[in-house]
Order: sequence, then C-alpha cells, then structure tokens
Amino acid sequence: MAGDVMAIGGGKTLTIYLAADLKKFNSGLAQAQGGLTGFAGSLKNMLGPAAIGAGIAIAGLATKMAVDGVNAAMADEEAMRKLALTLENVGVAHDTQKVEDFISVLERSTGIADDELRPAYDRLIRSIGDTATANDMLKLSMDISAGTGKSLQAVTEALGKAYDGNISGLSRLGAGIDAAIIKSGNMQAIP
Repeated sequence: MAGDVMAIGGGKTLTIYLAADLKKFNSGLAQAQGGLTGFAGSLKNMLGPAAIGAGIAIAGLATKMAVDGVNAAMADEEAMRKLALTLENVGVAHDTQKVEDFISVLERSTGIADDELRPAYDRLIRSIGDTATANDMLKLSMDISAGTGKSLQAVTEALGKAYDGNISGLSRLGAGIDAAIIKSGNMQAIP
C-alpha cells in the first residue's frame, strides 16, 4: 500500500491510499509487452519478404536504368561523332558546333529526339553540302513528316535523293508538292 498526502484549501490535509496488487500489475504489464512484441514480430515476418523483394526489384530497376543510360550516352556520342565526320567530309566541319546547337534547339522545341534528328541531318547534309540549306530542309522534312505521318527518316531519305537527282521519291511522300516542281528538279522551288 502506498499513500499520498495533499494539502487542501486552508491547511487541511487529504490523505489518499492506493492499494494495488503489484504481482498482478507486473504480470499484466508483462503480458501487454509480450503481446506487442509478438505483433511486431508477426508484422516483421509478413513484411520482411515483401520488403526484400521490393528492395531487389528497385535495385534491379536502378541497375537497368544505369545500363540503359550508359548505352544511350554511348549511342548519342557515336551519332555526334558520325555527324561530325560527315560535316568534315563535305567540307563544313567549321559548322559542327552550330549544327549541334541547331539540333539541340530543334529537339527542345519539337520534342523529336536528337537520336532521330542527327541521322536525318546527316542524310541531308551529305546530299546538300550546305548547312543553311540543310537546316531549312530538316525543318521542311519535319513538317512533311508531321503532315503525312511518314517517318522523319523516310522523308529525309526522299529529300536527300531528290537533291542527288532522283526525284521519284518526292511524289510518293504525299506532301502536296506540286508535280511541276518535282518534274523541274528545282529543289529551291519547294516551299
């Protein structure tokens, strides 16, 4: 038994006695603690394998993303190198940075990835030989591609061949280029 004495009001004292069976109290406390420990253990056993599986899946995904990122960077680097070599071969290597900047701006403004724009530009510059005209023709190719549903690669291939003298592919694009312009072979007349 334990007692507490408290002062009440004007100096009077109130004594309160608490009676407790400490043995039962400690036993109940131990039981409650054991129940919580058991629940925590069950929860750990249930969630443990799921958490491990999720951790493995996340690690696998992170590894795949890292590998894919490295592969994409390597492919991008190779495409840049190939385009730079083409620019050198046609005699406009001094424009390499300007071309890369142009492709970067196009990528951001149109949403077309640079890994699609570089090969298209490469195809056009090989036939045209002039970066200013190649820039215009790449923009035109993108417009034709968007308007006809044809791939950018197919359109730039047809335009590149037309600059090489083979104009038959232009009419198959379905881009609405006037037949007289196609027959004339005057690529500057294409709007």
